[in-house]
Formats: sequence, C-alpha cells, structure tokens
Amino acid sequence: MVKIIGHRGQRHDKTTDDNSLDAFETAFKNCDGIETDVSVSADGTPFLIHDIGRLKIPKLYDRTVNMLKYCLDRASAKILKGRRIDQINDAAISALRLKKGAKIPRLSELFALAAKYPGKEIDVELKGADALRPVLKEIDKAVKKGQIKRSQITLTSFDIHAIAEAAQLTPDIRRGVIFSGKGKGNTEIYPWKKDKTRCYTSFNNAAIKSAAPDTYRLLLPAQNLHKITLSAS
Repeated sequence: MVKIIGHRGQRHDKTTDDNSLDAFETAFKNCDGIETDVSVSADGTPFLIHDIGRLKIPKLYDRTVNMLKYCLDRASAKILKGRRIDQINDAAISALRLKKGAKIPRLSELFALAAKYPGKEIDVELKGADALRPVLKEIDKAVKKGQIKRSQITLTSFDIHAIAEAAQLTPDIRRGVIFSGKGKGNTEIYPWKKDKTRCYTSFNNAAIKSAAPDTYRLLLPAQNLHKITLSAS
C-alpha cells in the first residue's frame, strides 16, 4: 500500500512555512498524514523545527550547520545568534518567526490540530539529542485528552540508540530508523555532545536489531525527494 505523507507538512510551498501549523493542516486535509522534525528547548518543551544538520563531503569538509537560522526570518535569525533550540528557553523560541511569518509550533499544538483529523499518521523525527522522553510525555498527554491514538504515531531518527530506547519504553508505538548515504559512517550526529556512539550509520549496521524498527528510510542527499520508506515486514 502506498501512502502519501506531507514532509514537514507542506514543504517548498511559496506561501506556507515548512513545519508550521498551516502546513500541517494542508497535509492533513490532502494526505494520509504528516512528517515533522522535533527538537526540545532548554527547559524541555518539544518544538517542531529542523534544527541542526551535519554535512560531510569527502576530501572537502565536515561541518555542523545550524539549519534553524535558515528556517527563520532575518530578525529572528539575528536574535538567535547561532544558538540551537536546546540552548534557548520556551519563551524565547515562541517569539521567533519562520521565514513567511509563522511561529514555531509546539508538538502539543500539532496534536491538538490532529484531533480534527482522526486517524491521520504522524511521523515524528527526533532531531534533538535528548528529544525522546519529552516527546513521549507529550504523546501520553495527547492520548489522555483523546486528541490522538498511539497507533497514529511513528517515531523516527538517524539516532539508532534513541529508537532502541523507544523500543524499550514504548513498544506499542511504531518506530523507524533513517540511514545516511555514503561517507557518513563515523560522523557524529550531535558533535557538541562528544558522544562517538551516536553516529550516522549505514543500512547494514548491526545495531539495527536493538532498535527493532517497523520502517526504514534511506537518505538520498542528491535528490529533493529524499526519503524512501520501506516496511520492515
């Protein structure tokens, strides 16, 4: 079965910001579900934003890029001063604006919106280094409020360790692992953490067993349509 999932809600639309509530609502209306990125503020609030990225080109450079500033308008990028989401508190993040003027939504706001579209799939990609437990807390709250069902959620990440932890904490929630392209096998996902165990990895990594994913994704960096989802079954 082929399903259509709105990447960051509605990516590359000229009038709507990626990872905004408007983008998510458009995708809920027209697709089988949405995909979004989550990072956590310094005081523990999950926000939906593409925060950081690690770029590695063999024989050229290997550097971490703050993707957040490219998502924001000029005034907000200036306020940001190169910081990551996990270096800013909830109130400061709420004052920032995306390029087309939308605010950065909280995960809780997405779940409140999802209540209007029962059964739609929600793929939550864990971008932040410590995003899993705050995300699970918000999922529990939304389920208790009747906004979503756990069966709607898929937790995905490049970080196999985070997905393995999710398998232990919440085995009833679907999980997905994202694999990088060539040349990233020893590249740390969160270099500021100085944790060499958390690296971008290839599809044949033995650690996949502990993560027990339901889906796999392969990142194809040379293409705009860059995520292919394959069922683990």
